[in-house]
Amino acid sequence: MKIPKNVNVVNDSYRTLSERAIMLRNTLEKLGYNVEWGYYDRHTVTVNGDNFLEYYPIPVLTVNGICDIAVDFLQVSIDGKLFAAEFEEKLDFAKLKSHGFECYGVENYLESLYVPGMSFEELVQIVRACGESEIGVAAAFDGEPLTKEILELMQVFINMGTHTEAHSPIDEGDETEKNALNGIDESTPAFQVADALLNE
Repeated sequence: MKIPKNVNVVNDSYRTLSERAIMLRNTLEKLGYNVEWGYYDRHTVTVNGDNFLEYYPIPVLTVNGICDIAVDFLQVSIDGKLFAAEFEEKLDFAKLKSHGFECYGVENYLESLYVPGMSFEELVQIVRACGESEIGVAAAFDGEPLTKEILELMQVFINMGTHTEAHSPIDEGDETEKNALNGIDESTPAFQVADALLNE
C-alpha cells in the first residue's frame, strides 16, 4: 500500500506540532508543574473576528488545574476560568488585552463578552449582566512563541488564580490552601526556577 501524499503532509505537520507540545510539557515538568495532556478536537479560535472551528485534534496541556495551554497550528493559547463574582477583582486586564484577549461565559462559550477596544469598566458591566457563574479568559500568541513568553503569560493566569475545573471559591485569606489547590508553594522548583527564568 502506498501512503497518499496528503497523509504524509498531515503526518509531518502533526509531528512538528507534537514535538512543540512535548518540549513545552518537558519544560513545565522540569519547573515542578504537574501537566496532564491529550489531543482534543473541535477547538474554537477567533480569526479576524470570526469563530473558526477546528475539526482536527490539537494537543492541550492542563497545568496544575490552573490553565489549559493549547498548542495549535495557528497559535498557542492559554485559557482559564474565573468565578464571575471575583472577575472584577482578579482579572489582569492590562496584561491580557495585548495578547489576543478573549472573554466568554463558560455555559455560552461561543458568545464573546469582550470586543477589542472595550474598556475594563465596560467589560465588567457586561460580565455582571451576562448571568454566568464562571467566566472563561483566554489569551494567545500567533505562530510559535518562545517558551519564555508562554511562561510569562502563564504566570499572569497563576497570579489571577484561574482554574480549569469547577470548584468552590477559596477564602482569599488562605494562601496555603490556594497554593495547595494549585499544587505549588514557595518550596517547589516552579517558584524558584520560573522566577529566575522570568527575571533574566
